Amino acid sequence: MRELAERGVLRGERGAYISTTEGGDISVPATLQATIAARIDRLDPKAKRTISAAAVVGSRFRLDLLTALGVEPVVAHLVAAQLIDQVNFTARPEYAFHHPLIRAVAYEAQLKSDRAELHRRVAATIEGRDPESADENAALIAEHLEAAGDLHAAYGWHMRAATWATNRDIAASRLSWERAEKIADALPAEDPDRAAMRISPRTMLCGIAWRVHVNVAGDRFDELRELCTAAADKASLAIGMAGLVVDHAYQDRLREASQLASEAMGLIESIGDPTLTVGLSLAPIYAKIESGEWCDVLRWSQAAIDLADVSRQ
Repeated sequence: MRELAERGVLRGERGAYISTTEGGDISVPATLQATIAARIDRLDPKAKRTISAAAVVGSRFRLDLLTALGVEPVVAHLVAAQLIDQVNFTARPEYAFHHPLIRAVAYEAQLKSDRAELHRRVAATIEGRDPESADENAALIAEHLEAAGDLHAAYGWHMRAATWATNRDIAASRLSWERAEKIADALPAEDPDRAAMRISPRTMLCGIAWRVHVNVAGDRFDELRELCTAAADKASLAIGMAGLVVDHAYQDRLREASQLASEAMGLIESIGDPTLTVGLSLAPIYAKIESGEWCDVLRWSQAAIDLADVSRQ
């Protein structure tokens, strides 16, 4: 109806339109997407540039960010056409697309190269305008860099976002590690950093699984073990293994927890890093407490105490 009204096929106002032509002479676009695209195409250049840039920014956007991107925002006509809505009426007004499909059409209508460049500029703007909140905004920056195709940079920001959220929102942290994992897996086999990049997020996903009640026993942990073995990365394997030990113990799989705790302590001790040993000993010790193996508990606890004393000196 809006598309027909904008074309002049209908006149009047919403709820009281009158046709200005014969019904047989009226045509409509074949799809809803084509209808929305036709409406966007009829916008004046400034309004069209506004909605295109906003589509790259996200489903919600503020005018100051568009201005920082070098776009002169023109929103009055977009609001009147119900392509966007004002959702925040404070001194820094915020707008949102009237429907997700409108944003999708405005986004897909742009050249990929233009979209990628805008995504890079959005990421740089978000980071630069508030450097002290870079960690808090890391996930958003990562999304824009990933959309721009800057995979190595996006990976780093996803890992940074996960680290920041670890003690604030573990579910968000897990999501960021999973995004980083997918990026690493998509890198070409000849990339020299691919192996390490594949290991790091998997290590943390196994290490924190018990906190989000996700079972990583089986394929996920076996994959981590395989990658760490190929890369001779004992430390990452030990971190992931410690997380799985706690998960076994929490889920009352005490036999598995005890067996893996013994393997984990053997691996941890073979690394010879006092800080790592003290930090990771708690998981195997906890598992042995739950299974009542007090000789191992006392021996490993005393070893951790001794190493902590040496490190403090």
